[in-house]
Amino acid sequence: MIRWTLEELGPASRAALCRRRGIHVGDMVATINELAARELVERAPDPSDRRRNIISLTAGTRPRFLERPAAVNGKTRGRRSSQEWDTLDAGSG
Repeated sequence: MIRWTLEELGPASRAALCRRRGIHVGDMVATINELAARELVERAPDPSDRRRNIISLTAGTRPRFLERPAAVNGKTRGRRSSQEWDTLDAGSG
């Protein structure tokens, strides 16, 4: 879900991602850490507030993300929770 949200919104703060997805901050941190370890997202200081990070998709993530099978890209999304999709999302690519 994080990757879908970043694709939709563009780069965003962790707080914005939490609000948008309705995910607890602790769960979001763990997910972002896992995605960053896999080089699927990157963190950069927010130019307007250096205390905050902006999360964005890496250059190589977008092509892999768009090539995902239709069943994962939306047709079965309604049957899973946000956390289940985050787990699947983190494990792909």
